[in-house]
Amino acid sequence: MVARHPDLPGLAVVLDDARLRAALADLVAPDLAATAVVERLRLKPGASVRAVVRLVDTDGSRPRVLVTARAGRDWDVKARKEVEAARRAGLPSHVVTETRLLLAPAASDRALRGLARLRPESGAPVRRPRGAPRGGAVVATTLSHNPARRWVGRLDPAPGAGGEPLLVRHHAGGHVEVLAWVPGRPWTPADGTDAVRARLAEEAAGRHDGA
Repeated sequence: MVARHPDLPGLAVVLDDARLRAALADLVAPDLAATAVVERLRLKPGASVRAVVRLVDTDGSRPRVLVTARAGRDWDVKARKEVEAARRAGLPSHVVTETRLLLAPAASDRALRGLARLRPESGAPVRRPRGAPRGGAVVATTLSHNPARRWVGRLDPAPGAGGEPLLVRHHAGGHVEVLAWVPGRPWTPADGTDAVRARLAEEAAGRHDGA
């Protein structure tokens, strides 16, 4: 894979746990960098690699880091833009020039406008997003982050604040969906009786088009 993309030296770093964790240690504490796991990766052949890396902090939180590697032809311009996006959001960033890597908190994803204001995984109380039902401040937790495409997260009422949990989807281009949070848990194979599958299919059919 790496040999097929010689103009993306950062790809070798993203695909190697030890090298990735060493690079992350310049952005976060080494013991936190040591917990890094690539959660989502997208390769644009010959152009760029984007990865969302999940860390596990001592308090049980799971902060995410956005790792971007680019080809030489557009590295300088785009790296400057992404560093500036992190700076405007009050977030740190780190550039590894030799491998054309840029590392920053995932909230700095400049394609997902407004995500930085939610401060996911920071535990910081923030204002509810526009379109959310009335209530006090919220604390954001990431459920899924597809870099430069979509972020899905849960918003819980901040301590002492009123309101109900919400599910929020940020899409590239600025579109945001705010939905009520439906309590439950993901389906697992252990739940896989025919009756459960039939109920899931019936529920899904009421919400989505298609078979």
